[in-house]
Amino acid sequence: MESTILSNCRRLIKKEDIVYLLGDIAASKEGLSLARGIKGRKRIVWGNHDLLPLSLYNVYFPGAEFRMWYKFGDVVLTHVPVHTQELEYDGPFPPRYNIHGHVHKFTVEDDRYFNASVDVNNWGPVKLNDILSRWDSSS
Repeated sequence: MESTILSNCRRLIKKEDIVYLLGDIAASKEGLSLARGIKGRKRIVWGNHDLLPLSLYNVYFPGAEFRMWYKFGDVVLTHVPVHTQELEYDGPFPPRYNIHGHVHKFTVEDDRYFNASVDVNNWGPVKLNDILSRWDSSS
């Protein structure tokens, strides 16, 4: 499984790409070492299994950004799917859509969510524009 994921990442991700890793990066130093080989500028969302010391992540992902979530426009990227009310909040800039990981093959049955887990995406990354175009065409 790990070699398939890494092979797909090597094939699909270019050095100049921005790569959002939506948590549960690795459970060991060896896993971090493997994940380090993924090209691109990394933006990492903390997952519930990202329990190694921050200093190790900084060694394996120098220059990476680490956050609990990323938001741009009406999309929020998280590890765990946000509650549906978060997508219905009547604030000034509420997200309308959620790209998430965490649930593996157990996808939230709601068109506002996109499960980016490799388990349901041919064991590899998904281009952000491909996800956004799904929502653009449904609007």
